[in-house]
Amino acid sequence: MKIEKSAKIEDRVMKRSMQLFGEQAVKYFGIDKKVKSIGYTEQPKVVVEDSYMDYVFEMEDGSYCHFEFQSSNSGRKDYVRFCAYDVNLTMSTGKNVTTYVIYSSNIKNPTTEYNFGNINYKVNAICMSNTNADPLLRDIDRKLENGEELSDTDMMNLIFSPLMDSEISKFDRIVKAIEISKENSSEKSEDILSLIYAFGIKFLQGEEFVKMMEVFKMTTLGRMLVNDGIKQGISQGISQGLEQGLSQGLSQGRKEGIEFGIKGSLSLLSGLKLPKAEIREQLYKTYSDSKDLVDEILADVK
Repeated sequence: MKIEKSAKIEDRVMKRSMQLFGEQAVKYFGIDKKVKSIGYTEQPKVVVEDSYMDYVFEMEDGSYCHFEFQSSNSGRKDYVRFCAYDVNLTMSTGKNVTTYVIYSSNIKNPTTEYNFGNINYKVNAICMSNTNADPLLRDIDRKLENGEELSDTDMMNLIFSPLMDSEISKFDRIVKAIEISKENSSEKSEDILSLIYAFGIKFLQGEEFVKMMEVFKMTTLGRMLVNDGIKQGISQGISQGLEQGLSQGLSQGRKEGIEFGIKGSLSLLSGLKLPKAEIREQLYKTYSDSKDLVDEILADVK
């Protein structure tokens, strides 16, 4: 029986980015091969707790590139699973598999090779926190000042900047990414904004979260969510609700505003296909003073 793992927001954003940017995402991580097609990720022959690889590309040279996205480092335990995936994929296709493990959070120097008896298994580790976001963001500013069009690589730098090392606060990086994405509309704009917003939910709390919401509500996606009403949760609902709450004490106005905010956040987190337990955890973090209301709203979600 397949048991779904409790995926982290970073992992889901990474997976969605691979879908969104395709071959450009492969190049972004420094892999100099051309993609032929997206490979299958289900591994029915492997008896492991989670029998789905995160992402696989079939390359033009006939090999496969296997990506795993990790927001934690469980070392040997993870690598046993990755090795099982690769052995099964090679057995099923007869093709070589090269595995890349992309680490978010503050993981910098993970072990990349383990011995399992006679098996020596090695992967390529890519640690987002080893990249400095500051020169990348300065280059984006330079392009904007010169009226140059931003590339997919630039947009991926914006999305992933909260995971990188930087002298700039996560709040400022997230707000900057939202503002730049708002001014550079494309067919991918809504997806890009939703991924950046997901990092806002992950990393920001309290006043910073409210300020981020104020910026987000000015985007096309933010306005659409208001108009479709994710009940005004991403925009005026939370800000007006908090304002009413401050002026009226623990009033119904504050409750309704926060309720709108929770429902808006719930909608975008659900769009990332997060397990309900993970959604609850993130909403508890963002709305730490309103856990009962979070539970009440989640009780109506199937």
